[in-house]
Amino acid sequence: MNPVLATSAFWQPYFTLEPGDLSEDDLAAQLEGLCTDFRVRDETITYGHAGRQHTAVSRVVEFPFSCGERFSLLIEYQPDVDGCSSKNLFLVDAHLGKRSEMGWWDL
Repeated sequence: MNPVLATSAFWQPYFTLEPGDLSEDDLAAQLEGLCTDFRVRDETITYGHAGRQHTAVSRVVEFPFSCGERFSLLIEYQPDVDGCSSKNLFLVDAHLGKRSEMGWWDL
């Protein structure tokens, strides 16, 4: 088992989607540790605010669960020390190369 998953410092923000006492350095260390067993990718978001374009980069951890040869479940977890975390659940069809969202953090 990945050692990050054995810590309450991971599970508290995962369950509540609030950072608690998690610092930027703590989060970076968690993501580095998760990289050994899971895909951690950067997601770039472009948005407008006050008439200007801005870009933000967030990290997304993918937790896959095989459901046989064709299907799998995928949890995407986006931790953030500012409390803007999210979790999404997808059904992945490997034959069609398609992801279907099944739920998100509160549903």
